[in-house]
Amino acid sequence: MHSHKLITLVVLLASLVSAVDIGTAFVRDFVKYLTPGFLETEFIASNEFVSLEGEGILTRRKVIGESPEMTIDSELVWAVDLRQFQLLDLLLLKFHVATNEVFVYGPSLSLAVIGLDDGSLISNDKSIGKINWVGSAPGGNVYAATDDGNLLVVNDDGTVRSIDLNHYEKLDPSSSPRFLTVNAIDYIVLDSGHIFKITDSVLPVGHVPGVINVGKSAIVAGNNHVFRISTDGTLTEISHQFLNPTIVTTNDIVDIDGSKLLFYKINDDNTADVVYTKEEIAPISGVHAISNDVNEILVVDLSPSNLKILVLTDYLANALSDTIKEFNIGSSQKFEKSIILSSENTVLTSSIEDSNLFLETINWSTGRQELRAIFKVTVDPKSILIVDKPNVATESLELALLATESSSIFVNWLARTKRHLSAIGKLATSVIVDHRLPTNDDSGLFPEIDFGFDKLVLFFDLNSCRVVAMNTKDGSKEWTTEKFCTASDSQLLGMFIANDDVVVTLEQHVHRFNLHDGLRFGPARFTQYGYTDAIKLKAIEAGRDTWVLRNGKEFTRYGPFDFAGDQIVITNEDNVKLQAYISTKGKFIPTWSFGSSNEKIIKHIGKPEESTTSSIGVVLHDKSVLYKYLYPNTVSVITSNEEGIITFYLLDGVKGEILYTFKHDPKEVLDVDSIEVLMDDNWIIYTYFVFEPRFEQRITVLDLFDNYKNLGGAAVEQVSAFDRDLKITNVSQQAYTYPDRIIKLKSTVTKHGITLKSVIALTENGALVEFPKWVLNSRRVVGRQLTKEDMMSDFRPLQYEPVVPRNTKQILNHKFKVFVDKNGTILTKDTNLESTSVVCYINSYNMFCTIAQPSRSWDVLGSSFDKNKLAITILVLIMAYITSTLLVTKKSLHDSWHDSS
Repeated sequence: MHSHKLITLVVLLASLVSAVDIGTAFVRDFVKYLTPGFLETEFIASNEFVSLEGEGILTRRKVIGESPEMTIDSELVWAVDLRQFQLLDLLLLKFHVATNEVFVYGPSLSLAVIGLDDGSLISNDKSIGKINWVGSAPGGNVYAATDDGNLLVVNDDGTVRSIDLNHYEKLDPSSSPRFLTVNAIDYIVLDSGHIFKITDSVLPVGHVPGVINVGKSAIVAGNNHVFRISTDGTLTEISHQFLNPTIVTTNDIVDIDGSKLLFYKINDDNTADVVYTKEEIAPISGVHAISNDVNEILVVDLSPSNLKILVLTDYLANALSDTIKEFNIGSSQKFEKSIILSSENTVLTSSIEDSNLFLETINWSTGRQELRAIFKVTVDPKSILIVDKPNVATESLELALLATESSSIFVNWLARTKRHLSAIGKLATSVIVDHRLPTNDDSGLFPEIDFGFDKLVLFFDLNSCRVVAMNTKDGSKEWTTEKFCTASDSQLLGMFIANDDVVVTLEQHVHRFNLHDGLRFGPARFTQYGYTDAIKLKAIEAGRDTWVLRNGKEFTRYGPFDFAGDQIVITNEDNVKLQAYISTKGKFIPTWSFGSSNEKIIKHIGKPEESTTSSIGVVLHDKSVLYKYLYPNTVSVITSNEEGIITFYLLDGVKGEILYTFKHDPKEVLDVDSIEVLMDDNWIIYTYFVFEPRFEQRITVLDLFDNYKNLGGAAVEQVSAFDRDLKITNVSQQAYTYPDRIIKLKSTVTKHGITLKSVIALTENGALVEFPKWVLNSRRVVGRQLTKEDMMSDFRPLQYEPVVPRNTKQILNHKFKVFVDKNGTILTKDTNLESTSVVCYINSYNMFCTIAQPSRSWDVLGSSFDKNKLAITILVLIMAYITSTLLVTKKSLHDSWHDSS
C-alpha cells in the first residue's frame, strides 16, 4: 500500500509538471479563407489560378488536396479587395493576367496594376480615364484602350504611355483588337482589319478585309484568306483559298472541310500544300489552337457530340501522322470555356457554373482524366453557431472507468494499480527508447490538459445544402453532413443545438444530426407550408430542449418533448410591432405588444443566454455598494419615426413595461442601417454612424444600477416581474466617438463571469477590435480631475474623453486580413480557463478565430515559468523523502536496540 501511494504521488506530480507547460496552447489565431463564388478565373499554372470572387475580391489560389467526392480545396496565396470600385453593387470589374502582373479595370476603376507574386498594388492611375479592355502581345507587352479611343502601352512599372491612333483610326469602345509579335516588334490588328506596327511611333502596315483569327505571325481575314507578316514587317497573302482556316504555327495551318481536317504546310514562296487529311466521325464546327513552350494542341469541336483534343507536338516535329495523340473530353459546350496547356503533358479545361469552379485535366502521357471541382461556400447568417467540441476520447475513458469499477475495494485497487503501472511503463519507454515525453496521442501518463479552446463553428451552406463543422483551433473541417435539400427547398427557418444534436429547420423539412460526426438521425420530418420561424425552448423535463415552429400566431411543437410553461417568445411583426407570447398548458398565448404606426423598429435584442456574472455590485469608497441591475428579462429596442428621429427603449420582457427611454437629438441624421446593439451584465452598448452634424462613428454606453440589493445575487433568474419592483433607480449614460466605422458587436463570455468583459467590435476595414469594458464606461469623471474617492469607487477609472482612440494593440487580427460583408457574424465562447474566451468571425469569405483575455491570463502560469526546474525540484524532494524515510527507519531501529539494552 505504501508503494502504491508513492507511485500515485509521482504520477500526480509529473502530470502537474506537464500540465503547466501550455505556451503552445495559446497559439490559436488563424484565418481560413473560404470561396464565396467564382466570377472569372485564369490559370497561370496547372495548380494555380487568379480569380475574381464574391462581390469583387481578386485572389490568387493554389489547388491543394482532394476528397473522395472529387472536390478539391484551395490555399489562398493573396487577395485584394476591389469592392470599393463597384458601381451600385453591380460587378463590372475585369482582369487580365500578363507577364508577372494582373491588370484590373472597370467602369469605376481606371487601371490598377497588381503584382502577381504578392498581390501588392503597383499602380492605380486614375488620370487616364475609363478603360474598356486590356490585352497583351505574345512578346509580353501590355496594352489598354480608353473610352475615348486612345491606345495605351503599360510600362513595366505600371505607368502608361499613350499611343496616338486617331490620325489613322479611332478605337471603338466595343472593339477587341488583337496583337502579333514578329522579331520582338508588336503589331496591332483592329477589328476593321487595319494593321499597325508599334514602336516609338505607330506605322500602318496594311489592311485585311475583316479579322476572324490571329495567331503566331498570321492573320485569318473575313473572307478566309490568310495573311502573314514577314520578318521585315511587310504584309503578304498566302496564295490559297481556305474554307475555315486556323493558324497552328507560323508555317502550319489546319482547315475544315465538313468532317475533314486538312493540314497545310506554308512554303517559302507563300503557297500552301495539303500534307495530311484526317477524317472525323461527325461534322466539325470549329477548331482552336493552343500552345506553350513545349506543346502544340488542337481542340476540335464535334458539335453536338463531343470535344476532342489532338496533340500535334510530335507530328509537327517529324511529319508522321501516327504520332498525333487524341483524347475526347466530353461535351462540346466546353469549347466556349477556358482550355489551356497547364503543363508539359496536361490539358486543363476550366469552367464556371453557378459560381462553382470545375476543372478537367487530361494527361496524354498516361491517359488519365480527372474531373474535380471547387465549390463556392454561401454561409447562411441565421445558421452560424459556436459549440464545445465533443470530447469522444474523454467520454470513452469515463465509460471505461465506470465499466471497470467493482463493489470490491481490492479489485478496484488492483485495476487502478495496473493502469498506473502501465502509464509508468509507457513513460519509461518514451523517455528511454523514443527520447521524448508521451503526448496526448499516447493517452498515458501525461494527457493533454483540456483548456476548451477547440470549439466547433457550425453553419448551413446554402450552395451545397449541407451543414459544415469547422474547428476553431486551425480551421480544419471536422465533418460535413450529407446533402439534405435542394435549391428550391433551402429556405432556412432556424438552426440550433438541442440535446447535443444539431437541429436544422427548413421551410419543408426538419433534420437532426449528430454533433459528433454529422450523421443524420432517421428520416426528415415534413412540415406544413407557411412557417416563418423555428424557436428553441426548454422542455418540461429538466436538462432537455425542444422546439416549435411558428406561423403567425400559431406555434406547433416539433421537438421530442413538451415545452415548459412561463417561457416568453417575442416576435417582430413587420418591423412595426413587437408581440410577446407566453407558454402555458402546452400552448402559446399573446401577452403584451409594443410599437406604434409612426415608428419603425430598427433593432431589438435581449440578454444572451450565455451571459454570466459573479459580481452583483460595485463597492464605493465609503464602503457602500452600488448594486447592478441584473434583471435578465430586459429587452432593448431602437426605433426610428417618420422624421428620422432615433429612440431607445428598454422594456421588461415579461410585462412589456417601458423601464427606460432615451430620444436622440432631432438634429442628428443617422444611418439606421449602421445601428448595432449589445446587452450583457448590467450594461447596454449601441453604435451608429452619424451623417449630420458631422460624419462620425458613435458609441452610446448605458450602465444600469439599483439602489438596493433587489435584483442581484445567484437567484436573479428566478425573480418574477410580478413580485418585485423592476424600476431602474440609476441609469448612467455616456457617448463616445471612434475613428473607424463599426459593423458588428459582441461581448466576451467566460464560464463563471469572474473575468472582466470586453466588447469585440468589427470595423468596416476588417479589424476585430477588443474594447475592455472599463474603457467604455459611462461613469467616467466629467469636467474635473480624478480624486482619491474616484479611484476607490471604480475599477481603473478614467476622465471622460469624447474620443476612444484607435489602439493597434487591441486589434485581434493584426496578423491576418479579414474580408467583411453585411452577413458576417462574431462568435464568442467560454473555455475551461476563466481568463480566456474564444473569438471567431465568419462569413462566406473567411473564418478567423483567436482568443481574448480581458484580464490577461491571470489563471495561467506565465511564460517565464521554468518547468524543468520544477521537475528537478520534485525529483530532489522525492529522493529526499525516500532517503529521510530510510534514515528515520534505521534510527528508530537503532534506538529500539539501544533502549532494550
